[in-house]
Amino acid sequence: MEQPDSVPFPLDPAADPAVEAAALLKQGCPVQNVLLPGGVTAVAALDHKTAKQVLGHAHLTKDPAHWPALTDGRIPDDWELGALVQGAGMLHAGGEAHARLRGLVSAAFRRTSIEAMRPRIEDIAHALLDRLESAGTDAVDLREEFAWQLPMQVICEVLGVPATAVAKLRDAFDRLVTPQPLESDQGGILAAQMTIAGELTQLIALKRENPGADLATELIRARDEDEDRLSDEELVQTMFLLLIAGQETTVILITNTVHSLLSDPSQVAAVRAGTHTWSDVVDEGLRHSSPVRYALMRYATENVEIGGVTIAKGEPVIAALFAAGRDPEVHENADRFDLDRSSRQHLAFGHGAHYCIGATLAKLEAEVALGALFTRFPHLALATDDLTTMRSIPLQGFEALPVLLQGGTV
Repeated sequence: MEQPDSVPFPLDPAADPAVEAAALLKQGCPVQNVLLPGGVTAVAALDHKTAKQVLGHAHLTKDPAHWPALTDGRIPDDWELGALVQGAGMLHAGGEAHARLRGLVSAAFRRTSIEAMRPRIEDIAHALLDRLESAGTDAVDLREEFAWQLPMQVICEVLGVPATAVAKLRDAFDRLVTPQPLESDQGGILAAQMTIAGELTQLIALKRENPGADLATELIRARDEDEDRLSDEELVQTMFLLLIAGQETTVILITNTVHSLLSDPSQVAAVRAGTHTWSDVVDEGLRHSSPVRYALMRYATENVEIGGVTIAKGEPVIAALFAAGRDPEVHENADRFDLDRSSRQHLAFGHGAHYCIGATLAKLEAEVALGALFTRFPHLALATDDLTTMRSIPLQGFEALPVLLQGGTV
C-alpha cells in the first residue's frame, strides 16, 4: 500500500468540495497528511472504510486534552476552527464523560419522541410555504426563506429558545461555521463565542425562573438537582451543541438535496411515481452531498494503525465525510445523485459513540420539507446555475439557493 505524501495536502475552505474530494481520493492512500487553515496539520481518512474506522476507533478520542499542540499552547486562542474542536460539551468528550453527557439528552431524541413531532414540523413547513406563496414574487433564496427557517423553528421549540434570541444566535453561528482567515477576522470568532455563551446563559436564567416543557428546562433541572451530573459550563456547551448541530447541518441537507433534485428532474419524477420515497431521497442526499465536509477532530491516545499507516500518539485525525460518500469503491458513479442505486450507505451522521444524536430529527425535518416543497411548487426550478459554495472546512453547502417557485429555465 502506498504511504501518504509527506507534504501535507492543503485543505482550502473555499474549494469546490467535489473537486477537492476527487483529488484526495486519487492520492493512492486511504489516509493523507493535510494542512488546515492557520498552518495546523492533521491526518485525514479519505475513503468510506477508513473514515468509518476513524469514527469508531477505540483509541481515537474527541477529548482535546490528548492533543499536545493544543495543551502546549501552540494553537492560538483565535484559531478559526478552535471553537469547533474544544469545549466542555459532549462533542469534545470521550469515554465515561461522553456517555454521561449524552445520556442526559438522549431521551429527548428517541425515535418515538421524534416521530410525535411530525405534525408540528408539517405545520411549520406549510406556514413557511404559505408565506412564500403569498409574497407575490417568483424568485426566492430557498436557503434563506425556507431551508434555514424550518430547522431553526423546530430546534428552538425543542430547547425553548425565545424568538428574541434567534437573530443574535444566527449571526454568531454564521461566524463560527464560515469563519474568515485569522488576519481578517478581527476577533470575530471570539466575539461570536461570547455572544452565544451570553445568550445561552440568559436562557438558563430565564428557564430557572419560568420552567417550560422543553429540553432546556430538563437539562437545567438535571444540573440543579445533581451538580455531579452537569456543570454550568457543560450545560451551556450542551445547549450550544444542540443548537448548532440541529440547525446548520439540516439547513445544508435540505438545500443540497433540493439542488440535486432540480439538477435532475427525473429523480423527482421517480418519487411522484411512487418508485421511491422522500426517505430514499434524503438518504441519497446524505450520501451524495454530506453536509459535513470534514469531521473534526479525533486524537490518538496511543500509536494506532489506520488504513495501513501508523498514527502517532497525540496526532489529530479528521474524517473526510464528503469524500467518503463519493468513494468509487463503494458507490458506482459516485458523483451522480441516483435514487436507483442499490446502496446508499453513508457516514454523514458519523459512526460509533459520537453518532449524531439528532439524526432522526434531521431526517424527519428534511423529509417533511422536501415533500411539502415539491408538492406545493411542482414546477420549482433553479434560477441560476452560478452558485457560491460556503467557505468552510467542517461543512459544505451553498451560500444561497435562488429558485423560481413557478418554474423557468436556467
